[in-house]
Amino acid sequence: MAGKHNRDFIEDLVDLVDTTATSVKDNIGESLKNSGYDNMTDFVSEGIDRAFGKKTSEKPFSTYAHGTVNSRYDYMKHILENIQYGRRYRGYYREGYEHVITTYKEQLEQYKEDMEFIEKSIYFELSKLSRSGKSSQNKYSEGQKDALEYLLQELHYSKIQMMRKIQRELVHK
Repeated sequence: MAGKHNRDFIEDLVDLVDTTATSVKDNIGESLKNSGYDNMTDFVSEGIDRAFGKKTSEKPFSTYAHGTVNSRYDYMKHILENIQYGRRYRGYYREGYEHVITTYKEQLEQYKEDMEFIEKSIYFELSKLSRSGKSSQNKYSEGQKDALEYLLQELHYSKIQMMRKIQRELVHK
């Protein structure tokens, strides 16, 4: 009888330890995502990089090499297809960022000839985020805000690229 009681006690203790370990693991995972990491490996790698004086990663950016721009639509399409994320900008931040990028990829296809509409839409979304005050409260909203600001920056640059294209064409005539 005492052996069965001990066995039950040990099984209960093992279940308690297993439940506690799972809970701690889930809490750590959630905390890492809130801090902009996908997993513990990213967090540790970032710490090692900082300890050895390596430059911290930049915000997400496009790896698109600009080259010759034929239209603002083509330029923006290439930008949106080539976004790279640093180790520090993952987790909920990346999810918010990617949500915005996906949304504006769809809008870009729908409004190919009307970049001004897309620009106004981005300004509207930014003002909504600013009014709600969410951008400083969580990584998802921070990712959305940064993506919207990046898109505005690239839309402005696409105008400059088109002006350069026209200038080249006028000079060569």
